Amino acid sequence: MLTLEQITIKFGGLIALDHVSMEAGAGRITAVIGPNGAGKTTLFNVITRHYFQNSGSVVFLGQEISKIPASEVSRIGITRTFQNIRIFPTMTVLENALVGVEPRLHSGLFSSFFHPPSQQREEKWAREKVVEALRFMGMENKLQLKAGSLPYGDRRKLEIARALVSDPKLILLDEPAAGMNTTEKEELKTLIIQLPTPERAVILVEHDMSVAMGVSSYVYVLNFGKNIGQGIPAEVQRNADVIKAYLGTEEDADAA
Repeated sequence: MLTLEQITIKFGGLIALDHVSMEAGAGRITAVIGPNGAGKTTLFNVITRHYFQNSGSVVFLGQEISKIPASEVSRIGITRTFQNIRIFPTMTVLENALVGVEPRLHSGLFSSFFHPPSQQREEKWAREKVVEALRFMGMENKLQLKAGSLPYGDRRKLEIARALVSDPKLILLDEPAAGMNTTEKEELKTLIIQLPTPERAVILVEHDMSVAMGVSSYVYVLNFGKNIGQGIPAEVQRNADVIKAYLGTEEDADAA
């Protein structure tokens, strides 16, 4: 589904990603973990073309996408959520989710003025897609609530629903469990596990190891922009370099 080959990106003298390679396949959740500043969100920004790498390639569904603009990413089948929630608080839950289906719509200026049957059918289809996504997230009874009135956990769910409505081939989840309590995290894990399909891949960036290891089938570990380990969760948890990156050496612990 997605292949990153030797991605390097520099900001002045800082190397944010240093020859990072990874793959994400349909039907599974691939996790990217690492300490703060490891380059995880930068990696997402490269995939979504908000950042352009200095070297390396990004291949999605067999096509090199390194030169496409960020505005086209959703149209080719990639959607994402953000570490900092990005909803429109004064709009309803339904209206917020409808934003996500816009890349799939074909109505133009003519349709906006005259509202022909084709646009009416498209609007009906869009609403059905949105309601389906919100029902999947357990929010079908909150369609008309203002998004700003939602509990924190529901705001996170709304972001995921909005990412779902365009039928993406790849969903990027940037710390979806951030700020959630234990109960909300368990509910979220149950939902995330259901996101991959034979036609859809999921990449998860997550600080909470119980979430990342509990839902993913394969894990990549970044530290200071480098890939220091990868494998199934059990292998990664035993990796000495990963343990050192998270916990430090015995000498570090003694110094602390």
